[in-house]
Amino acid sequence: MPSRVSKKRLPRTTEFATTSRGTKAVARNDKTYCPPKPSSAQGLSELPPIPHHDPPFVPLKGTKTSNDYLREWEPKRQPYLDVIIDVEAPSSDQCVSCKEKGLWRCTDCLGIPVLCRRCCCVLHTTLPLHRVERWTGEAFSPAWLWETGVVINLGHGTAVCPSGFRFLAPGSGPLDGPLEELDLDSEVNIEDAHNITSNEPLDSSLDGNPVLTVVDVSGIHQLPFRFCRCPGCETDDIQLLRSGFMAGTFVNIQTVFTTRVLDDFLLDNLECKTAASSYFEKLRRRTSPEFPHKVKNRYPHLLRMSRIWRNLQLWKRHGFGHSRKTPGEGELAQFCPACPQPGVNLPPDWEKDQDQNPLLYMRSFVMDGNFTANHLAQKRPEDDVWLAKGTGMMTKRETYNAHLAVAVDPKLPKHECNITRALNAQVVKTGTTATGIGATACARHGFFCPTSVVDFQKGEKHANVDYSIIRAIKSTNMTGIKHAWLGYDAICRWEPNLEKRVKDNPYLSLPPDLTLFKAIGSFHIHSHVKQCFQRYSLSLLPGSGLIDGEILETSWSVLNHISPCTRGATAAHRDEILDDHMEYSNRKKTSNMSTTLVKKHKRAIELLTDAEAAFEDLSQSASERDIKAWTKTAQEVQQQRILDVKAMDWFAPKEVKDPHRAEIQLQLSTDKKLTNRKKTASHVLSDGLRIQESQILLQQYVRSLKTRMTTAQGIELTKKREALRTQIDTFHKRVLPFLGVSDTGPDDLFEGNDADDTWAPDIGDEAELEDELEELSSDYNESLIGPERDRILLPSRIGKEKCRKHGLKDLQEVEIALRCGQANEALHNLRMELGKRAFTFVRSRKVPGSKQHKTRSWSAIHASTSLIRKWARVYRQARGALKHLGADDGTMSKYQELLDKDLKISTSLLDTSIPGQRYKSLPWFWALGSIPTKKGTTVMREFLRVHWLRAKAQVDRAREEKVLVEHEMQWTINYFMNKAERWAELGKGYPNKSGHRAYARRQENVWIQFADEAKVAFRGIID
Repeated sequence: MPSRVSKKRLPRTTEFATTSRGTKAVARNDKTYCPPKPSSAQGLSELPPIPHHDPPFVPLKGTKTSNDYLREWEPKRQPYLDVIIDVEAPSSDQCVSCKEKGLWRCTDCLGIPVLCRRCCCVLHTTLPLHRVERWTGEAFSPAWLWETGVVINLGHGTAVCPSGFRFLAPGSGPLDGPLEELDLDSEVNIEDAHNITSNEPLDSSLDGNPVLTVVDVSGIHQLPFRFCRCPGCETDDIQLLRSGFMAGTFVNIQTVFTTRVLDDFLLDNLECKTAASSYFEKLRRRTSPEFPHKVKNRYPHLLRMSRIWRNLQLWKRHGFGHSRKTPGEGELAQFCPACPQPGVNLPPDWEKDQDQNPLLYMRSFVMDGNFTANHLAQKRPEDDVWLAKGTGMMTKRETYNAHLAVAVDPKLPKHECNITRALNAQVVKTGTTATGIGATACARHGFFCPTSVVDFQKGEKHANVDYSIIRAIKSTNMTGIKHAWLGYDAICRWEPNLEKRVKDNPYLSLPPDLTLFKAIGSFHIHSHVKQCFQRYSLSLLPGSGLIDGEILETSWSVLNHISPCTRGATAAHRDEILDDHMEYSNRKKTSNMSTTLVKKHKRAIELLTDAEAAFEDLSQSASERDIKAWTKTAQEVQQQRILDVKAMDWFAPKEVKDPHRAEIQLQLSTDKKLTNRKKTASHVLSDGLRIQESQILLQQYVRSLKTRMTTAQGIELTKKREALRTQIDTFHKRVLPFLGVSDTGPDDLFEGNDADDTWAPDIGDEAELEDELEELSSDYNESLIGPERDRILLPSRIGKEKCRKHGLKDLQEVEIALRCGQANEALHNLRMELGKRAFTFVRSRKVPGSKQHKTRSWSAIHASTSLIRKWARVYRQARGALKHLGADDGTMSKYQELLDKDLKISTSLLDTSIPGQRYKSLPWFWALGSIPTKKGTTVMREFLRVHWLRAKAQVDRAREEKVLVEHEMQWTINYFMNKAERWAELGKGYPNKSGHRAYARRQENVWIQFADEAKVAFRGIID
């Protein structure tokens, strides 16, 4: 075994050397890494990732890093501070506009200009939401724009109403008469005026103009409004809306919200998951950083107004401001542009093509539950106001509750699959009306299906899942599509009795000509029993392409950030928030669809190339007769799965357990054909093999002590060594008579064999041991020399030739049989420990916030790793002994060399308990437990059959993915153009409404631009 080179972890580099001319090559350990220059159609996100464990970053000569710039800035800290503090006082006492005395300044205007009161008023007539400050003679103090005479005029743009209603002229003061009668040199006494930190509200009117509280992104303002009072004028709330203000009430208006603050909050909530309370607290801090508690509290108003504005924007975005009708179920939700939808993105003659290529138009769904999105009970649920009743992603409550009232959920028996425990769980949390939600999405692209999101009452029951899936089928334009497949974590327990449940429930129905295939996601399937892998694996499902069926998990991880906001909201408000966030997720995926499909196509080609190469090699190893038989049977089994999914069990390897050492020992001792010498030798030699395994364990224990051995550990080590020494001495006294060697003196039987004894467990680790000893103390070096390194006197140490020469052939045969059993046992335990470590490792990353669980998981991983090392050494020891004993070629071909890469959990294909195996090749030892019982069938033929079928499935899925993605590209373009045509028609319906025509044209241009970008991205692929 080659010596292990000591490796030190290198820091990972994620920087490029960047100059004014772009990204340049970066020197890395005398090698040059040149990042490719992105094309116009390729963003930075598509740059290839920098390999892990890169050498330290070395910038090119003449370039600077961020740290270099920081070092240059440090000497400038004090000058920067001086400038920042200098602006706290006015640079001049003259108005920048009229050169009169200026005591006002605007912190939102460019350059923070100093202004007189008149100029400040005139300048901010159309900018009434800027922040101003007034010089008191010693410092600037926060002030209101109304103190300068600013009034917001409504109904006539920024002009005053020409009616005879009393109003103030622009620039007049809040204390005296018209502007021309004011003393411009006199200023408002800041002590008498209502400043920004006043705890008492401003009077409800100012010289006849109502003063309203304005909530804006710049903070909370108080401003006088001058409404239009012409005959036939619009109501006050409509006048406000035309000027960009949403009235908080409709009678006796006191608070208004700017439309930009509502847009800003909804965007913050969607993208940053900001709660309304946090957002409003930010506005209060922005208004008065020192005294936020004195700013008027409009948080309840924000909750109400954000609901209204969200609903208005949804109606507007989906064209219901043009259609003049109430949206139906799911009509305020956008679905996937790449999934085949008749009448939306498929060509007119698509049904003819479906008859020839049914799998091309097969729809895909994935269903999953989320128990983070629970909901607390309301105090007065009957008083709730529902602005969205099943018009988005959440299902309509009335119909869903009626379904639950008649649905009979069968009592599920205990099942071997761990994942199905969620179905049996009676999850009831005190004070909750919903323990979570369940949703269905398109499996290929992750778009939430309209009206498919349902609440869970007691865990994940059949009644909840049935309704979600059937609503998804009905709401996603599937008219005429005859095939679909569904991915669900517990499909093996959901599938039985599905037809009966649908038939017995008046609220459930499936299209009569729809064939529904079932599947389990690639991650969850490893928690099921082995039969589920063949029956529900996506790798063996024609038409599924290269997807994992777990795309909803990524959507939940994003949506979970909003759960704290929805948990305590009213039921109606919760539905609206969830609708909006799921709709936003779909919109983001729509805008990125072109890039996503290009990446999928590239990945499909890469995987197809690798899969075809591996499949061709395997096909050359199999006979044409076998290939024809396997292909024919596979096609027949795929047809039978529609009626009985158990037919897929044919794909499973035929498993018969190989006998272990103890079982072979029992067979030898009870075989009547063997001599008594062989029977007795089987017991003696088996003890020798067991002692060698004990030596391996003790070697691992000694190395685990490292340099700091406590007194207790030293005593424990001494006891272990004394016990092992006793076992070795006892064994040698028993085995020497069998070998014909006297225990009173040396014999030439073992002379000259040490050089050939390369199979011994500690040889091969010597180089590694020497590296460790260099760093250890001399006292500790002595502790490594003990009975765990003694040579055990076995026929394998003597060798093939001397066994024959000294008449020990019978003992040689006995040890060969026992070594085969030892190798079988070691490989079996390796497979078990690899599966255990893989499951524990994945689970340790899935449990959030549980340090205790993670600590236990990592302890289990380390313990499992130690056992893997033990059994790997035992196997290598057994194989070395077989080689030294001269085992035949058939035995040595079965027990191949065990490499370190074979012990990686990602390469274990045949064991379905191992995740990450879909596109990996098969190491040899995972097939050794698959010896068929049929007469005349060899182990290698069964191994080749299973491996060939898996390789063929990989090629088929990769080819399907390539064809599917190419068609999805065209369907996406068709979808964008369909949306553009729809908006063009909506615009034509309002010839006298310029605003309606303009908005329709604007939306039409957006969808046309999406289509144009897609055509550019797909150029050369679907041309």
